[in-house]
Amino acid sequence: MAFLQNIRMRIGQYFLAKESAGASRARTIMNMDAAKSVGVIYSADNIEQVELVKEYIEFLRKKGKKVKSLGYFAQKELPGNVTTSIDQQCFTMKDINWYYKPLTNIIGSFVKEEYDLLLDLNITDKLPLIFVASQSKGKCKVGKYSKKNESLYDVMIETGHENTIKYFLRNIDMYMDMLNKKSGAEAQKA
Repeated sequence: MAFLQNIRMRIGQYFLAKESAGASRARTIMNMDAAKSVGVIYSADNIEQVELVKEYIEFLRKKGKKVKSLGYFAQKELPGNVTTSIDQQCFTMKDINWYYKPLTNIIGSFVKEEYDLLLDLNITDKLPLIFVASQSKGKCKVGKYSKKNESLYDVMIETGHENTIKYFLRNIDMYMDMLNKKSGAEAQKA
């Protein structure tokens, strides 16, 4: 079983690299204050992580951001306690193809929207979420540092030995607030 899963992953990574090489989008580096719209993708397997993500999304909304999220639950069905809405959607294993690429009809509207920031909270490197990040039209993509995904993200955050969603969210806040502060101040004076 693990052997077959490894083959599927390698094929998925091959197609991901091939699709990513041909993708084009308007890249912009911006700080959190400048962003008006935010797309959030995350793994929905751990209920504690999902609650932290929901709290973070609410925090962003209180700051005046328009936020949409897309979670991936690595099972065939969503558990009964998971609710979805237009702004908070989830997909499951039945919504991906053989090599872990999400089906377009499931993620289509999410990846077509040009978010100012796309926050990939996928700290466990789930391939379906990496596909979503690669297909997204987000102007500034933020994700976990990984040598193999350097071309995918505009801002990468190192998690080091503390590979938790709480640590990652704290670092997103810290680094995205520092980013382009000088440029933002200069733009306000003009």
